[in-house]
Amino acid sequence: MMDFNMAQSYISKIPSLEDLRETYQIKDLSLKYSSEIVEEYLKNIIEKRHNEIVKARKEEDVEKLDFSFDYYINKVKKELVVEKGRPIKKVINCMGTVYSKYIGDRFYSIETLENFNKVFGGYNNLELDEEKSEKISLDLEIEKLFSQILGDKKFLLVNNMSSAIYLVVDSIYKNSNVLMNMRDNFYLSEGIGFRDIIEKTEANLKMIGYINRVEIEDYKKEITKKEDLIIYTDIFENNIKGNKKIIPEEIEKLNKIVNSLYLSNKIYLQTNSEKLKNIGKSLDEILAKDFDSYILDLSKLAGMPNIGVIIASEKKIKKMKENHISVMTSTNKENKVLFYLTLKMYLDKKYNNIYINKSFLITEEQLKEKNRRFVRILEREIGDRAEINLIDGSYLTLSDELEEGYNFETELIYIKPLEQNVEKIEKKMRLNDPSILCWMNDGALLFNLGLIKEEEENIIIEFLSKKL
Repeated sequence: MMDFNMAQSYISKIPSLEDLRETYQIKDLSLKYSSEIVEEYLKNIIEKRHNEIVKARKEEDVEKLDFSFDYYINKVKKELVVEKGRPIKKVINCMGTVYSKYIGDRFYSIETLENFNKVFGGYNNLELDEEKSEKISLDLEIEKLFSQILGDKKFLLVNNMSSAIYLVVDSIYKNSNVLMNMRDNFYLSEGIGFRDIIEKTEANLKMIGYINRVEIEDYKKEITKKEDLIIYTDIFENNIKGNKKIIPEEIEKLNKIVNSLYLSNKIYLQTNSEKLKNIGKSLDEILAKDFDSYILDLSKLAGMPNIGVIIASEKKIKKMKENHISVMTSTNKENKVLFYLTLKMYLDKKYNNIYINKSFLITEEQLKEKNRRFVRILEREIGDRAEINLIDGSYLTLSDELEEGYNFETELIYIKPLEQNVEKIEKKMRLNDPSILCWMNDGALLFNLGLIKEEEENIIIEFLSKKL
């Protein structure tokens, strides 16, 4: 058996039930399935991991185990899916929403998913290349790719933006003043307030300015030492119109007397879409700014998995890795593989195949052509059973969690059954395999074809022809 003290050191890395219970993912699952069922599964998973460590014969048997919160959360999700009998199946997204909680949060391109399956099912699983008989470090493979974009800058991947903020402040600035604009106490997608995160560290949080305005002089008054930190945020959730906010260039001028952190989820890597360029900023543009550190969420406009990317000096990254909470904030292997594969698509100049880019590249003329073909076939197939029209509106949406400023004009197909109940038809489509998702409004089905392929259009036509 493994040495007792060694075993205890690994057991101490297992998150407690209380800590897991406080995560937004477990809270969401508890509301959906009941806290009793969720916690029963959590206890079993924790106990299995505990026994796995206790029964290990040597350290090599446990040193590569995943101790991140994501591991336990994903294990619970898998158990609940099995319990509810909801098999994973293909989804045809006709809702015109790129990221939606209703449809499982996000989509990946076919190429990414095919490569993902190869990694987990083929010879090269990014841990061992059996064809070459070589061990492979997934972290090292990501570093090789990302360094082509970042240059000399160092980075660290963590499980989400909240973890990134906590790890940066706790590792580097817990004995300093952290200066944040009053209006920037936004809520992240994890459902956690920025202020709440900082207050859990030992840093001295100072709210600067007012909810409707802030001046750079307000920050200067509160700076007491070089080790203090100014945080600048540029995120979708905090897009308050009409309020005065300092600009990055004003903060850059203070870099000799204070540290600075740039926090954003509006970053794209490469795109040919003018719509995405208008609502976001390129990674190159952001990194050209003279900030000490960056925390970026690349899941919105770059098509990456939902993880936090910390970019900082080698010294700062080293401090974060040495922090005892670092192991608990690490992201899981699945997200690392998706991050690696998406990076590779960018570097191979295949970024137009990434789902977010494809969603915003179709032109108005191309969509109208698709719609008219679709309508012509439907009128021939079900014209005597449904009213079929084309309507215009703000029906292309980046995310169903964001305000109207991120909705875009597009054309929709309107299908109103003459006799059948529209709710029953929608439910049959949703439960179909593949699942067909669309909106309902005033007794009609609304389809946005901009996010789907022609073969998927044909599946919808066949379904409606048979079921309507």
